[in-house]
Amino acid sequence: MISLLLSLVLTTGCRSDKDVEDTAPAPLADDDNDGFTEDVDCDDLDASVNPDAVEVCDGVDNNCNSEVDEGLGQTLYADADGDGYGDENTSQESCEALLGWVLNADDCDDTDPAFHPGAAEADCTDPADYNCDGSVGYADADGDGFAACEDCDDALASANPDGIEVCDAVDNDCNGLTDDEATDASTYYQDADADGYGDSRIFEAACDQPLGFVVDNTDCDDLNAASFPGNTEICDGLDNDCDGDTDSGAIDQTTYYADVDADGYGDSSSTLDSCERPASYVENSSDCDDANAKTNPGSYEVCDGVDNDCDGVTDDSSAINTTSWYPDSDSDGYGETGGTTVDACDQPSGYVASATDCDDTDSTVSPAASEVCDSVDNDCDGSIDDDSAIDGDTFYADSDGDGYGDASSTTTSCSVPTGYAEDDGDCLDSDGDVYPGNGCEADCQELYDDGWTTSGSYTIDPDGVSSGEDPIEVYCDQDEDGGGWTLCASLTKGYVPLEMMHDEDLYAFQARLNSDNNYVYETDAPAATTASWANSEDLNYGQFCQLMGTQSETWVEWKSWNYGNNYAASTKNAAYDLEKSGTFSGNLFTEWFSNSTAARTFTNLSGDALTVLSDDNGYGNSYVQASVSWTGSTSQYTQSGNPWGYTLSGVSCSGCAYPAAGYQSLPYGSTTILNDMSHSFWTGISDPREGWSDCTANGNCSYHESGNGVWLFYVR
Repeated sequence: MISLLLSLVLTTGCRSDKDVEDTAPAPLADDDNDGFTEDVDCDDLDASVNPDAVEVCDGVDNNCNSEVDEGLGQTLYADADGDGYGDENTSQESCEALLGWVLNADDCDDTDPAFHPGAAEADCTDPADYNCDGSVGYADADGDGFAACEDCDDALASANPDGIEVCDAVDNDCNGLTDDEATDASTYYQDADADGYGDSRIFEAACDQPLGFVVDNTDCDDLNAASFPGNTEICDGLDNDCDGDTDSGAIDQTTYYADVDADGYGDSSSTLDSCERPASYVENSSDCDDANAKTNPGSYEVCDGVDNDCDGVTDDSSAINTTSWYPDSDSDGYGETGGTTVDACDQPSGYVASATDCDDTDSTVSPAASEVCDSVDNDCDGSIDDDSAIDGDTFYADSDGDGYGDASSTTTSCSVPTGYAEDDGDCLDSDGDVYPGNGCEADCQELYDDGWTTSGSYTIDPDGVSSGEDPIEVYCDQDEDGGGWTLCASLTKGYVPLEMMHDEDLYAFQARLNSDNNYVYETDAPAATTASWANSEDLNYGQFCQLMGTQSETWVEWKSWNYGNNYAASTKNAAYDLEKSGTFSGNLFTEWFSNSTAARTFTNLSGDALTVLSDDNGYGNSYVQASVSWTGSTSQYTQSGNPWGYTLSGVSCSGCAYPAAGYQSLPYGSTTILNDMSHSFWTGISDPREGWSDCTANGNCSYHESGNGVWLFYVR
């Protein structure tokens, strides 16, 4: 024994890890493979039983919650007397039917099978409520005089064995029939053809409309649905509208036309509507004469004054003996040459017998018409607008080809002949450079009056065309005070100051263009001592203003800067510091620069006024030079030189200091562009002269070359 225990002890003490693993607990079984082991599955042999199963009515705990068929059974009531009706006071839940139990709880006495709903209560003296309706056979609940066992409805007084049957869905007379032979039943008539109208011969009384019956009894043929009152009558051999006449007034009757002459064509004025064609009638109405069998749409048309073929036209082009006529569309009595002819018995409107019209769309064109200027051969003689035209225009000889003709030399023609013009205003037809707007007018006022109303350069001839001086180009201001102003002089210090040469092309000394198209210098202008306008290269100090002679008005503009000597270039593009403007009567230039002080009237009409500061500028020249300023100021721009010239050392100099004199006539010793003869300004100008001086707007006249002001003289 001891050795056995020792052996066991030794054996136990020497077990390996492998021996420990072999003795670990075995895993739990899931014999029905439903995913739940035997420790949670209440029936591990049935896969439909597990904690996730749905409980069904089968007497088994399907979801393993220790309850069987919970919430799934029906309520059964005990039927102790076996009459099929249960006791509401005794019930149980069950998933299956049980003997002695029923689903209803309607029995009022479950101890006696004689009591249950529907049981007979034949004994009117028995007070028991066998049918469980709350009443007994001998009672008269509705008070109609009949006990319940004798009454078919003891809850309704109008229902009893003596009741009168009416239409109310109740068996009023308790004969077992509802609404039979009701006293208020309606009469219905058979509608065999289902057209909504009944047969008065077949009817029955009923509370409700029987199938196949209607309340109407006016159908005249209850076997034909196409016949009933109000239906539309048609041609079908039936009395469709039940008015007693068959096909009378049918809407689809055919209109027939009388054919008295029996030619197969009817008279449209004699008709008869019928479902069948009457004798001596036809369906067409195209006969135009039903008294003549030879006149109908099938006959030939002939020229006899009769519409033989009934086409609505008598003796039309279809006649077999017509005449050819020519179209006269313009109604001038002459037909179109080569026009499409019309064959007719009589002359058609718009057609004639001749075919000599060369334009049948114009009534003024025909062999009898007069030729006129309209680019048309009016008289059809083959010539267009020839010399026979009666309305030729007058044109004027244009010998110089400037587009303006000589009013004294005319011709008549439909169009402008070569060498002629439509305008007769040429004042000199021997010179193509002279014409209206370019040399024919004496000044800008005449140009304005003739329609040249835009300011700009124009050519005028103040002393008349073909006499005196040649036409000259001037600047016209056509905007100021009604227009018509001729710029006749623009006086500056010297000829033109530096600023003027930069920007003020308008301010020419003589207001005349040179070959470079600007107003700086004019080599054709004569000096004061030159007799002719055309033969001098000297500078000119206002002869053009004098040439304009006596004028009604002078408009003077003055502009100046407050700058001294040699600063003229800095005023380029700068605004003037001071400007004045005034209108005066007469030719102010000739008055101002006259050698006679008596002529200086300076009558101001509008704007700023001038005043003569002095009738002698004090330089001791033989010419009486006026110093002029604007009224109210003595420090404005004034004339300080001799514009008309004097004789120095026996040499005549027009308004300047002669170079040989060493500028001695200038009241200062400075040299500027205007008296520096080496300046490029003088290049190409023969016999150049020097300038004359003015003061600036701020009155600086001491040894300064002002050159910053300009006087503009316009006359009209």
